[in-house]
Amino acid sequence: MMQEMQSEVTANIQKKEQRERRCREVLEDVLVERALQQRTATREKLRRDGLRLGHITAKHHGVHMKNVWEDGQAFLDLANRLHTISEDKDRAKDHQLRLKKQRRNSDVVQDSTFAEITKLRLQTLAKEEKSIEEDKDKLNEEKKLHIRELKRVRDEDESPFNDFRVLDKRYLLMNLLGRGGFSEVYKAFDLNDYREVVIKLHRLHSHWSHERKIAYQKHATREYHIHESLDHANIVKLWRVFLIDFDFFVPGMGLCLFHISPPPRLPRISYSAFCFV
Repeated sequence: MMQEMQSEVTANIQKKEQRERRCREVLEDVLVERALQQRTATREKLRRDGLRLGHITAKHHGVHMKNVWEDGQAFLDLANRLHTISEDKDRAKDHQLRLKKQRRNSDVVQDSTFAEITKLRLQTLAKEEKSIEEDKDKLNEEKKLHIRELKRVRDEDESPFNDFRVLDKRYLLMNLLGRGGFSEVYKAFDLNDYREVVIKLHRLHSHWSHERKIAYQKHATREYHIHESLDHANIVKLWRVFLIDFDFFVPGMGLCLFHISPPPRLPRISYSAFCFV
């Protein structure tokens, strides 16, 4: 009787473990599919925005090739509008000068009417010019964000961790948030605690000496121990630090989502951003 009960308990435990493994596999597949959709959507948006805002292209600079920025159709349209307004202003000013010269030899009332019309025309052109300059400022802000996202996507494509691997048997890496001199930061998912986290991968350069790698690890680990002890609502929580191999070690942190109010010259929309330490 006891043996039967033990066998039944063992069988139930095995079924539960199998079910949990299957659920984890399905969850991984769903998360990877979502991350792939986000990557595809991001690259498609960059392609569309590139036609409007511009793109980086390689051009000959002497005997070398140099990457240069080439403005898109939106900037070209604004430049054409500014050129047209500039020509209209020049014609209106020339007409204004001719009216002043002819004032003594013509009808005063008629002359004053033409002068007022010309004055109003110049004021209208000045307002249009100011509006176009404001549109240009907005486009330049979009251009900065576009270039930043182009660099992030390039870094993601070049990253050795862009293959949705699972670190430390629990952290599924999804999409790159940014890259610095010694580290890459990924949005990830904790498969054990079912929460979104940030993973910062510290990469030690292969040409560093063994002593320098040890010294860097000690310095960074000391900082993380300090960070780990902090508990404040305005500081992202550091969950843990683990080693991948001798060239990589990783702190796992909470993911903080917040909204940044745009500057006055940008449209009134909310921008999602990620906060990590």
